[in-house]
Amino acid sequence: YLRDFINVEKKYSMDLFGEYFQTSLYFKSLDYTSPTIQSRILALQEDATSLKRTTTPTVSWLEDFLSWASRDSRYNGTSLDTDGYFSDSSQFYTALGNFLADPSYSYHNDNLRLNDDGGIKTSKINAWHKKVGSTEEKVLAMIELRKECGDTQLSPKPFPYTFAYVYIEQFVIIYWELVLNLILSLVACAFVSLFVLHHPGVVFLLIMIVALIDIDLLGSIYFWGLDINSITTIDLVMAVGLVIDYVAHIMHYYLHQDAKVSDRDTRVINAMAEVGPSVLSGCATTFIGILPLVFAKSEIFRVFFRMFFNIIVYATIHGLVLCPVVLSLVPVTSPVVALAAEPGARPTGAENSALDKEDS
Repeated sequence: YLRDFINVEKKYSMDLFGEYFQTSLYFKSLDYTSPTIQSRILALQEDATSLKRTTTPTVSWLEDFLSWASRDSRYNGTSLDTDGYFSDSSQFYTALGNFLADPSYSYHNDNLRLNDDGGIKTSKINAWHKKVGSTEEKVLAMIELRKECGDTQLSPKPFPYTFAYVYIEQFVIIYWELVLNLILSLVACAFVSLFVLHHPGVVFLLIMIVALIDIDLLGSIYFWGLDINSITTIDLVMAVGLVIDYVAHIMHYYLHQDAKVSDRDTRVINAMAEVGPSVLSGCATTFIGILPLVFAKSEIFRVFFRMFFNIIVYATIHGLVLCPVVLSLVPVTSPVVALAAEPGARPTGAENSALDKEDS
């Protein structure tokens, strides 16, 4: 039902949450009976709604309360000062109780939380964010409203909050978190690969190819019409551990070819003949494993399928096409070849087998 509702909204350009959504300014324990505090609250309300991405209509209990008091004969003569603020502190909470009891303003009970003694514990004023269709606009709207609350002279400082901030908050830090996690993942892979491949140069090439795959994935996110969010970020970080397997096998078999074969092209051909079919089989079986996700109704699983589909495609191309070409072009000395070239080197496994045949 929710998905159908969202699709209809988009079809008829009625995506209200995409353009407008409500937010609230929360005020903690203040001396609400003070005209100075009242003026500062209303000043913040006016400044907030004049921001580029925040607007009216506001639902302000204080504004309505002062307007109500100015029309009530019990208070408009003696309890309000010349600026219209409630200055009679002894009558403030009595007047507030009468205001909240008025059926026309009883909805403001949801905007106030009172102490046991009848004082105001917390209060809120509602406003709207406007024209914040993109993720960047939503982040800027939240940040600029927070800054406005931080610049007020009220103490303790008020703060803005709406449930949408729970999701918007991730976009404030997600880009740096993504970069940091990708760097840490690549460093970890390089460290472990060094113990497997025993060749710093090849490890460097491995990490560069894996980084290229992630760059390709970032481009695919744009062409799929996706955003950098928690789902795509997880997939991007997971991709590092997934695709390194495709490339590392090719490099590992290349480095451990027969020591007598020094020609790079021949070593690549032999390595591909040995491990290439296995790598391709791994790509195919992984794709079959995620294929059911294409029929999922949940957008999360659909995004997951798109990302994994790209991971498999790019890993296959980079592992079976780019990696062999790079190995054939870059002069990398295999540890096996280097060991065989040393004077008095021990025979390789292939040479031991030949010697055993001769002895027999």
